[in-house]
Amino acid sequence: VFTDESYGIAVCKNKTDLLDKINVALKALKDEGKLKELETKYLAAQ
Repeated sequence: VFTDESYGIAVCKNKTDLLDKINVALKALKDEGKLKELETKYLAAQ
């Protein structure tokens, strides 16, 4: 999906364990191609 929009997930500064888990999950989704699939399905212009 080609867009200039940015997305983020807010996490409390002291919740580094949660941030690490989120980053691991996002990397796995990206590596498996699932992130691109989700972007196309839910964020593509219709």
